[in-house]
Amino acid sequence: PKDLALLAYIDAAFASHFDSKSHTGVAFFLGGALIFIASRKQKCVTKSPTESELVALTDYIGLVESFAELFHVRNRERDSQSTWAGIAGPVKLMYCEAVASSLL
Repeated sequence: PKDLALLAYIDAAFASHFDSKSHTGVAFFLGGALIFIASRKQKCVTKSPTESELVALTDYIGLVESFAELFHVRNRERDSQSTWAGIAGPVKLMYCEAVASSLL
């Protein structure tokens, strides 16, 4: 199925807790279906919204890679003829902030 793309949305809210720590939210979709969601307080204090976004990305990029590899292996087992760079393409990591969004 060509519509089975793995999408990862990762965002951070800067200094949203009383101890000035930021908060991270993440959602993974496979073919439009939610397969993983998490929300948690960051472990460190950041000095800017940009830094809190980078902390969020570094906290979850390993999980994004693991999901991509898992689905890559599953797809290869099913169809050894396919050339795969994701289920139907590479993992799309979306960055969404306020009103603007852009594909990285």
